Amino acid sequence: MIAGDHTFTKADRLLGRRDFLRLEKSGARFREGELRATMLPNELGRPRLGLAVSKRVGNAVARNRVKRVLREVFRLHRDRLPSSIDLVLFPTGGERCSHYGLAREDFLRLATKLGRTNRASPRP
Repeated sequence: MIAGDHTFTKADRLLGRRDFLRLEKSGARFREGELRATMLPNELGRPRLGLAVSKRVGNAVARNRVKRVLREVFRLHRDRLPSSIDLVLFPTGGERCSHYGLAREDFLRLATKLGRTNRASPRP
């Protein structure tokens, strides 16, 4: 990522079912506030984001807002994450995750956990 580059391109996203299943099977799991996360190192040299927002979060409008807010938080603060990871976020409630400031707090605490953990290696 170029310094100051705050774009969120298709290359920054986890899109394929295969990627999500790989993370579900082998990734390390974390939780912070209303965010659950699964992460696994990648060989791409940049973090990638996937979102899985359940209908429990709310109706389509609420789910889309949560996704929009989490993408924005990732876009602006991905430099706080380890440089080569795939990350899937699972918001467990819509209230905190639909507000930028609260979602940002949870994401930054989660990024701190991811940065200092040794669990970045795949599970057996």
